[in-house]
Amino acid sequence: MADQPNPRRVLDLCDETLQQAEAERDAFLRRACAGDARLRASVDSVLLAISSAGEFLETSDKPGRDQAPWLGRRIGNFTLREELGEGGMGSVYLATREDGEFEQRVAVKLVHGYLLAGELVARFNAERKILAALNHPYIARLIDGGTTADGIPYLVMEFVEGLPIDRYCDDNSLTIRQRLRLIRKVALAVDAAHRNLVVHRDLKPSNILVTADGIPKLLDFGIAKLIGPQAAAGMDHTVVFGHVAVTPDYASPEQILENTVTTVSDVYSLGVLSYELLAGVRPYHIETGSHRVLLEAFEALSVPRPSTRLESIAPDLLEQIARHRCMSARKLVKTLHGDLDNILLKALQQDP
Repeated sequence: MADQPNPRRVLDLCDETLQQAEAERDAFLRRACAGDARLRASVDSVLLAISSAGEFLETSDKPGRDQAPWLGRRIGNFTLREELGEGGMGSVYLATREDGEFEQRVAVKLVHGYLLAGELVARFNAERKILAALNHPYIARLIDGGTTADGIPYLVMEFVEGLPIDRYCDDNSLTIRQRLRLIRKVALAVDAAHRNLVVHRDLKPSNILVTADGIPKLLDFGIAKLIGPQAAAGMDHTVVFGHVAVTPDYASPEQILENTVTTVSDVYSLGVLSYELLAGVRPYHIETGSHRVLLEAFEALSVPRPSTRLESIAPDLLEQIARHRCMSARKLVKTLHGDLDNILLKALQQDP
């Protein structure tokens, strides 16, 4: 394996190539690879994987794209009724059961085709059965999954009606104590999954919905495991899977640096999430660009204490954050100072 191209170098070259005009990309790669056939082949395979997403990927960021090809279609026992959202890993639709046995509303996620090479479909199907058995009151259950006639992998999940956890907390003006109780429930769900050796890999507010009666539900639990780097060990497109699955502001250092991802990675992301829910701001913000820029930004990162972070923001914003927590700005800083500061910094240590 020593003579294999460095995955980080491959990803950097892909980023730089895609920034070139299409007519100039081949010449750019000839110069950049300088006769290294293995490096050129790896870059070409990654670029091919990206382009193979076709129209499904190309239109993913166009607000006016036509959903007619999917709406109304039947996938397994379910008919797609309404688009619920779009993300880097796929599109999610509200669907209804159509087999006549009973009524059921579910969320169907169509995974972007380029994220799964054909060789990984069997692994995908095996892993989803493990995740379907993961049963916890605070985890949205994975019900079924498979592959469409077009070769697009899909997952059928419990449909959750609720708000992202950050919006729920602010809309309901939850106190720090109430927010801690909610975070504890999320932590219990994460712990239950870890006991079953399942890692989420993408903990962030949009992946945790809270129902009207205050029950948090973790979405996409373990789905990143199905299509993440470890699921593609030894495959040419590994770096692409890792690059797509990461949310930089919530990702752990080992995810950004492409090191081994373990349950500790979720602890870090849960620390970022808790920091945001309690302090009203994230510990930092990472500007996304090329993967090289991302690495440089992350390696220079310094995480401030939540109480110190609050003292550095504009007074009017601090007052607004404090009002959402039913206290004064001074009281909020004092509440975070001490144990909560230390707990969050412990979770956010750079060294896993």
